[in-house]
Amino acid sequence: MARSSAMVGISLSNGGRDMSKMTLYGIWLSGPTYKAGLALSLMGQTFAYKHVDLRAGAHKQAEYLAINRFGQVPALVDGD
Repeated sequence: MARSSAMVGISLSNGGRDMSKMTLYGIWLSGPTYKAGLALSLMGQTFAYKHVDLRAGAHKQAEYLAINRFGQVPALVDGD
């Protein structure tokens, strides 16, 4: 099954509070990614989650390396 993109986005909201422009990039199988998402959720912070497909090598593509130059997950982007 082929995918058109190696990164998939999901928006998580906190019940209509002010929308943040934070984006968490990662893979939920990663403990650090899970902990970062959990911490944001516990703080009531709204964030978008974008899945980074490590098997497809998305973490080594120029688009992701512009976000995290080491090509590791997780990465948290605040703002545009």
